Amino acid sequence: MSGRRVSLLLLLPLVIWTATVFVAVSVASVGCGHGRPAGLDLRAGVLLAVVASELLVVAGLTVVVARDWRTARRPPGDGTGARIFLLLLSVAAIGLVAVFLVWYAGALLASGTGGCP
Repeated sequence: MSGRRVSLLLLLPLVIWTATVFVAVSVASVGCGHGRPAGLDLRAGVLLAVVASELLVVAGLTVVVARDWRTARRPPGDGTGARIFLLLLSVAAIGLVAVFLVWYAGALLASGTGGCP
């Protein structure tokens, strides 16, 4: 497990969160009422598709971190414990992003309008 890989595991949750905010702000500029398939505003549908794909990426990151965690704890391991600490930080970041995405998807489904009045 390289230091670069651990750095990517720390940065990817931030990139996912940033992409979610970017898409939400970009789609928010589209006017309301451009179609309502399945009772959802089209904007909410796009946002839900983005959130669902990002949740799949978060699930993949969780699997990678779990595998790296097992590898880092095996002998000879990391003498300083730095990699394990960075993996713990990445688990915390992934958890926060997952909670945000689930909350955001729930808010979109509850409103059904994607921010339209």
